[in-house]
Amino acid sequence: WALLDSFTYLDGGADPRTDEVWRSLAEEVAISDADAVEISPIEVPPAFSLQKFIVISEQRSGTGLLTSLLDHHSNIRCGHEEFNLQLDKTHLHKLMQHDTIDPYMQQLHLFMEELPHSKKIKFGQNQNLTHVGFEIMYNQGVMAYHTNLLHQFRRENIKVIHLIRQNKLLQYISTRSNDLDKREPADGPHDPHPTDPQKSSAVKSLHLKVDVRDVLKFIFRTRGEVGYIEDLLAAEFGTDGYHRIYYENLDRDVQGEMNRVFDFLGVEHEVVESE
Repeated sequence: WALLDSFTYLDGGADPRTDEVWRSLAEEVAISDADAVEISPIEVPPAFSLQKFIVISEQRSGTGLLTSLLDHHSNIRCGHEEFNLQLDKTHLHKLMQHDTIDPYMQQLHLFMEELPHSKKIKFGQNQNLTHVGFEIMYNQGVMAYHTNLLHQFRRENIKVIHLIRQNKLLQYISTRSNDLDKREPADGPHDPHPTDPQKSSAVKSLHLKVDVRDVLKFIFRTRGEVGYIEDLLAAEFGTDGYHRIYYENLDRDVQGEMNRVFDFLGVEHEVVESE
């Protein structure tokens, strides 16, 4: 395991981005169903007057932590995986099969319009909102539209935050543990982002049987996906036109990393906490 862990950080050698295998594998990532988010009427500024942003990432990379921290800022309303929460996987799949990106963007803007009217995690009111956004996983549109989607974001001045988890071995373990807990919930109902200490401990104590070949395939695929998205972002926005954040840095220095995110979004620094 130590060898595999260090493997994820090796430089040089074959670039997984040149391997076409991961491209087809990316399309196989399943999108789970969830109940629709309940919308409650609150007097807020119209969404078209708010600065919009999108968090791009892949599953089990710390998006729950980042979006929770963003949503705790008094000027920000940040949702979660809205394409996953509010659409079933059949609807989402059909949406991404259109020849043009227009239906996808219409749905994205609809989510942006609805979010300011839903309750924030902590503050419970949205009177001071200036920014609204949510997260999109690679397999929820980014890998379907590639450059076209990012070009549309830049055209519409939608700011992009790219969250990356560097330790692919731990990401693999988190993914497998989450999958196992779905099938055989440990200590209560399945929770993809457990905050209860007892539930978290139960999930962490799950015993996984893994195939080293499966681990290596996961590492190469996810590293290739991250590298590919980084190349697309740099080509569309330039190196300074989007914000890259690493989960490991966020976990180590929450406030310092969030202050850098706030600078990118153009809001005042605030002390924020996750759920």
